Amino acid sequence: MKQNLMILLIWAFIASCGSREMTQTFEIAGDNQSELMEVLHYYSKKDSIYQQAARFLIANMKGHNEVKSIALDSLIELAKNKKYSDEELRNLWTTLSQSDQVSKTEDAVFMSAKDIIDNIDMAFTTWMESPWKDSVSFDLFCNYILPYRVTEEKFVAGWREHLKNQYEKFIEKEDNLIRAYETIHCEIMRRFRNSSLGIPYTAPLKYLEVFGTGSCFQGCAYEVAVMRSLGIPVAIDIVPQWSNYSRNGHAWCALVTEYGSYSMTKHDTVASKSNVIDSSIFSITKTIEDDFPYSTNFKKKVSKVWRTTYERNYRTFYDKEAPIEIIENFCNPFQKDVTKQYVDVHNINIQSQKKIFICVPSK
Repeated sequence: MKQNLMILLIWAFIASCGSREMTQTFEIAGDNQSELMEVLHYYSKKDSIYQQAARFLIANMKGHNEVKSIALDSLIELAKNKKYSDEELRNLWTTLSQSDQVSKTEDAVFMSAKDIIDNIDMAFTTWMESPWKDSVSFDLFCNYILPYRVTEEKFVAGWREHLKNQYEKFIEKEDNLIRAYETIHCEIMRRFRNSSLGIPYTAPLKYLEVFGTGSCFQGCAYEVAVMRSLGIPVAIDIVPQWSNYSRNGHAWCALVTEYGSYSMTKHDTVASKSNVIDSSIFSITKTIEDDFPYSTNFKKKVSKVWRTTYERNYRTFYDKEAPIEIIENFCNPFQKDVTKQYVDVHNINIQSQKKIFICVPSK
């Protein structure tokens, strides 16, 4: 009887929130509904801004997952106790991954009330105490500082405190948001090398640093986590595939402000808006004869720039039966189009009763 009463109370509270997204999160939470309810109840006694933040996290929780890899956990433990070269780490991963066990779980099913509350409180404290607090709106805070995860990494509590303790000393006398971003970005570039180890999963935010290297996306995940721990609103922006160069793309971290996005290329010390996208230009390393018949100023062309988000962005097209390539590029609700922040864009009108996908060739 008591259990049925509790269920009724939970659904009555959810209905009062008036959010379809909130209802969907609770539907998939199952036995973990009480943990999410505890979060909402805890903040119901606090200022409305805290209530809004808690509702933002839970309402957008559906679709966010953690991926656990036994092999990755084992490699982290090894790397925490001994320094390995990149080649040694690759070889260890090759061996460990042969017997790997991987699982994927929705956040709503396992995130505890304590972990969510600790994350919200720590994020608010960092934001409120930052010298640039007035330059970061509540909307920017919710989207780019508040979230407890960056991608599908295994959740490990305490990452905010751990990373803040390592990096806050570099900006303790800084009071400008953009200069703080520049300083921390340069320090991370000094510490973290872009060299893939062949690991397809992102390590927990607290332990991303143990390898000291990773793919460009894994490096970005680390940078986003560090920036969030310091109250700096940063997002991962992605070119999924260049228009005129291979099947590869690129990812980088952009500072998100009310006046646009700032980014830095490999050798920059100052952030710029509408900046050249890092890795989009080849450097000539050999001497070229004066009468060489072709242009040597090669620049990769942008197809699309997507920004990864915690907030769900509803797309006009979604087909769960479509091939995985279509779903990843056209149906991902946690990406939004920011191409026009980097290059000139144009709209075209196509009249058709069929679904049309504008794509780029594979080289």
